[in-house]
Formats: sequence, structure tokens, C-alpha cells
Amino acid sequence: MKGLVWRDVFRTAVRSGSLASVTSALALLAGGARDLHNAITPLNGPSQWILGRCAPCVDGLRLPHTALGAGIHYGSSIFWALFFESTRSRPPTASRYADCVRPAALTAATAAFVDLVITPPRFRPGFEQRLSASSLVGVYAAFALGLAAARLAERRIKPPDSVRAAP
Repeated sequence: MKGLVWRDVFRTAVRSGSLASVTSALALLAGGARDLHNAITPLNGPSQWILGRCAPCVDGLRLPHTALGAGIHYGSSIFWALFFESTRSRPPTASRYADCVRPAALTAATAAFVDLVITPPRFRPGFEQRLSASSLVGVYAAFALGLAAARLAERRIKPPDSVRAAP
């Protein structure tokens, strides 16, 4: 990004991270319904950061587990979206979907590797303890989809420089 302005990076990261948080949370709900017969349970997992290692074992909607888990999931999504947005090398163009999809997929793959391999067990997402491998792939793929969709939506909102410069 030419002349990287962190205020703009943060603003776009909140937008893309929010959408990625929603899409990946929906995948968590779907994975929970399929693997655990309870859609909400995977959202309890991230609360282990605060409530301890037994938090991912809590089934169903439970306060504070579900609220904390959803909040931590949202915050983590914004963190990874900051990474995604800060690596943008040029403004999006209407003809280059790869400008959206490739960095989104790379960000999601990096997040999965860090979350599931490098991070100490207490600070992992927690839902990996309960969901199948295919559900985990779906969660991180949905996260990438949310990031890419936010960048594609930004293209539709912002006209190209040539259009803005016209009198």
C-alpha cells in the first residue's frame, strides 16, 4: 500500500475482520451442529483464554463462556484482518479477483497454522478440541471468504482513481 496509513489500515481491518468473524462464526455454528449436535458449543472454546482449559468442554449457550468466546473470536478476527490489510500492496482493481482471494487465503492459512500449531494449548481457539478436521477447514475457509468478500465489496464502493479524477 503506497504511503501506508495505519488509521486506514485499522478502519478497513475492522470492516474485513467483522465480516470474516461473522462468516467463520457461521461455519463454527454449522460445524458444531454437525459434529456435536449443538451449534453454539464451539463458540465457548476461545473462552479458555480467561476461564481455563475446561471451557471448550462446556456445551450449549452458557454465560460467560459463550459471550467471552464470541468476543475473543471477534477480536482475533480483527487481529488477523490487520495482518491481511497491512500486506495490501496496491488498491483493489475491478479486474483482479486474485488481489482479494490470494491474500485472504494466505492470511487464513497463516492464522490456522499459528492458532493450531504454534500457539500454546491454553491460547488456542479451543474449538479445535471438539470439531472434526473438515469442520476446522470450513472455519478457516469461511474466514478467508469473509476477508476476500470485504475487499471485493470495497471495490464496488470506491470508484477507480480515473473515475474520481474526472471533472
